[in-house]
Amino acid sequence: MAKPEEADEVPLDEPATAADDIVVEVTSIKAVTAGREVPGEQSGPALAVSVRITNNSDEPVDTSGANVNLTFGGDERVPGVTVTSEDATVWPGSVPPGDSATAVFVFSKIGVPSGDIRVIVDLLATEPDVVFIGPEP
Repeated sequence: MAKPEEADEVPLDEPATAADDIVVEVTSIKAVTAGREVPGEQSGPALAVSVRITNNSDEPVDTSGANVNLTFGGDERVPGVTVTSEDATVWPGSVPPGDSATAVFVFSKIGVPSGDIRVIVDLLATEPDVVFIGPEP
């Protein structure tokens, strides 16, 4: 089964529906210094992106395969490189009905162009990715 095409882009400061009764939102983006936790990893400026999943459905949402990516440079869409950080967290394996969970993903800003960023949330294999777009803080 092929992944559906990307959904429409949503402003960074607005929630989006990932599937029936499942809401995804970028709750914060902050500048941090990260990296050097892994040999060979560069340290330097980075963005810590917090993404919350709210499950308003009657069934648990499996987040074990969920992922977040980021691109820099507006339409250039230069992929952000994930770096280690004390700020980084992961979602639990699933989000129970009526509950929410937040995870923090950290992306290096070293050598990337300025412009709008895109936060791409790949939550469910059967649904389009959720794409948030807005100015880099």
